[in-house]
Amino acid sequence: MRTTPCSPTTASILIAGLGWACTPRYVPTGSATQPQPVAAAPAAVEPAPPVAAPDPSWDDCRLDVDCGLSEDPSEFAVCEASECVRWDVATMWSWATQHAPVLADLRAATALEDVPWIPESGGVRLFVDARRLIWAGKARCVPIDFAWHEGSLVADIPERLGTKPGTKNAWFYTLQLSGGVSVLGPGRITKGPEGEGAEAIGELQTFGHSLLVDDRALRYTGARFAAELECGDFKVERTHCEPRTCPGCTTIAVHKRSLEPRAGFGRAARATGRTTGGPCEPCPPDTLGPHLPRLKSAVVGRVFVEDLGDDAGPVFHRKQKDCVAALKKKRRR
Repeated sequence: MRTTPCSPTTASILIAGLGWACTPRYVPTGSATQPQPVAAAPAAVEPAPPVAAPDPSWDDCRLDVDCGLSEDPSEFAVCEASECVRWDVATMWSWATQHAPVLADLRAATALEDVPWIPESGGVRLFVDARRLIWAGKARCVPIDFAWHEGSLVADIPERLGTKPGTKNAWFYTLQLSGGVSVLGPGRITKGPEGEGAEAIGELQTFGHSLLVDDRALRYTGARFAAELECGDFKVERTHCEPRTCPGCTTIAVHKRSLEPRAGFGRAARATGRTTGGPCEPCPPDTLGPHLPRLKSAVVGRVFVEDLGDDAGPVFHRKQKDCVAALKKKRRR
């Protein structure tokens, strides 16, 4: 007699994951066989993380562009001796001024909080020509006591010179120095039968231009600009020579693109010429042409400032004697 295999309902279950256990079954030959244990499923194998292929540009570069862009915006990717390296801003600017000395004459814009001779906390007294702000009349140096407030130097200045700070019913303006000069007001503290109150009229006024710093004063006489570079060579077309125009570059021209709404800079056209005779001199060596792309990168994002002269805005002197000397100089003109 032939028996049928057992079902899960009739099998005994072994705990420890040994599978179903059944009674011996009979095959046609009459020999009994024992059921084979079920093999456990193989454990899943985690795939290996992909390995990034090496950047071939780092093995052998010819130009800066072969090195791509730096992940850090404060660094530059440059190709030096067929190898890509990273330069910080100071290293890049040092290289640029060595290869194009004209860049060393550009004056970088300075933020007020970076002026080394202004204390980081507390106050500072500065002297300014009264006529350059809200006061009319004769030329005179006025002392103003400033204090830091939210990244700016701020002071209350009276509508009438000589008024003591905090005088009730007297009009005061709020003078603020940062990247520029602004005056808000006037306003006053009133005192009457019903007690004290506050009153404000007027609007925000601006004076002068952008900040220009030296060791003796804060000069709001600057015009900010961005620098754009190109080859400054005088190009001559030689119709009888080969090549007709020398392709190299030996000088750099700096064009100033104004960042000020009230000041601009002219842009001179590139000089060219033409000749149909004379000796065909060899072209000069291309000393700056290969460096021009890197020089252009060195000035990207930099802000420079041009001094428009002391008449362009108020000058806040550290010392009274410097303020007086500046007034005397103006009188002699």
